[in-house]
Amino acid sequence: MKFVTKFLKNSPELFFFYLFILSIPLGTKITFLSRDSYFTKHFLYYTTFFVYLSDILLITTLILWIVNILYNKYTQESREKKLSTDNPQLKINSFFNNKSLLIIYSLLFSFVFWSFFSSFWAKNSQIGFYQSLKLIESILLLIFVIHRVNTVKILFFTIICLISTGFTQAIIGIWQYFIQHSIGFKWLGESVLNPDLAGVAKIVVNGEKIIRIYGTFPHPNVLAGFLFLSIICSFWLLFLIKTNYFRNFLFNEIKKKWLFLAIFVIIYIQIFAFILTFSRIAWMGMVLLSVFSLLFFHKNVSRETFANFRLNKPKIVLLFIILFFVLYSLFFIYPQISGRITLDIKEQAFSDRLLFNNIAFSMIKENFFQGVGIGNFTLNMADFSPVKLEFWQYQPVHNIYLLIFSELGIIGFVLFVFIILNILKMAYLSQKSLSNLSFNKILNKPINNQSKMFHVKHLANNSLNKAKNDELKQEKIDEIGACCSISLPFLLIFIGFLFIGLFDHYFWTIQQGQLIFWLVAGLILEAGLKSTQ
Repeated sequence: MKFVTKFLKNSPELFFFYLFILSIPLGTKITFLSRDSYFTKHFLYYTTFFVYLSDILLITTLILWIVNILYNKYTQESREKKLSTDNPQLKINSFFNNKSLLIIYSLLFSFVFWSFFSSFWAKNSQIGFYQSLKLIESILLLIFVIHRVNTVKILFFTIICLISTGFTQAIIGIWQYFIQHSIGFKWLGESVLNPDLAGVAKIVVNGEKIIRIYGTFPHPNVLAGFLFLSIICSFWLLFLIKTNYFRNFLFNEIKKKWLFLAIFVIIYIQIFAFILTFSRIAWMGMVLLSVFSLLFFHKNVSRETFANFRLNKPKIVLLFIILFFVLYSLFFIYPQISGRITLDIKEQAFSDRLLFNNIAFSMIKENFFQGVGIGNFTLNMADFSPVKLEFWQYQPVHNIYLLIFSELGIIGFVLFVFIILNILKMAYLSQKSLSNLSFNKILNKPINNQSKMFHVKHLANNSLNKAKNDELKQEKIDEIGACCSISLPFLLIFIGFLFIGLFDHYFWTIQQGQLIFWLVAGLILEAGLKSTQ
């Protein structure tokens, strides 16, 4: 209790930020009907307003952050000079001196402005304004991550929250699989699940209906996307165990064998749940990224700069044990998986995607410049469909690029593409600069202003002995190495999200998908800025 009280007093915005991370998967929400919530005579998620628990926690986080900045600026003027150099959260202006970040911010603000502007010609302008507000919320999350999640310690806690949340959702999902119905966590937003209920995602094996696991997410595909994120973060945690900084910072008193065992359990359960989502696109994305990592990651980590992150015997053994248990599990559920790894063009999921794509192309052709308005794709589907749609077919096209083009026209689509390209460019340049760093350059390159001041003060102090100098240098190397390791996994996750976005829409239309997409984008930019300062 004392720790929580002290944390709330010193960093209240971070306390609520961690709560926000933990709340992302929860479907706990207040629903507000719009005039088109039942325009198909059935409830439609995409034309309804929601206020989620995660919205409340994120808004609280942002308000506390702004209040904290204003408080330090206007009520502690006597300490302003000291805080502006020693407190990283107040060094916002230094980030705006970064040309790459200025370009990204310009694109983001233009993108938000155009989305709001598109609401004026939308069929339902209220839905347009609502979706624009959701976009602003996501962009503010990205900005908060860049400017406040600015130390290795905060990054560690953020990643641990993501892993903990993924592990919890995996447990809930596996539980749902074995009992084949919902658990009863309706207060957490769990969907009502039963193999015989219409609208519940399921597979059919030898005439038997088997539900796909949801966790507390609105659909198994969204759960798969979140597990995609948490699994890669878990593997990153595994590779970082060897570093002195990580070991001293978090798990100094935990025996390594117990730590390896805990990570094995966490990774295996998440992978098993990931399989039980039966999300083919997420499976494919994970396989492609795994192959990419095997081909290129070892080359990067074998450099002198990344010496702490090489594979060693315990890690190799653990990876093979994880692989063995995964294959062992696949053996028992292979009949269920086999139907998902074969592609039948007559399958409804495939035919519906083709239909939605054709509708999107027709919509783009007729509204090439301005689009139909953000959030209004489903309301315009009937006008561009070659066939009469069933009520359950009123859903966004399963491709975020076609969806954004349809709703925001060529202007919105180009802005979005340039945002993505600039994020990827910044991540690439940071990886390139990090891979070229030599041992001596690391010793002389500060990770941030706080580390720089600490380093300079100690070097300027003639009374500091050689042992202290060596200790400082080693601590500096470990911290820089930890930051270097962070940018690559989030780059891989983001690329995976962009791939999944070719075949699904939830990164643009569903609360949980929107939040993790822009959260990862913010973490990429933050790590990139840290490594290039």
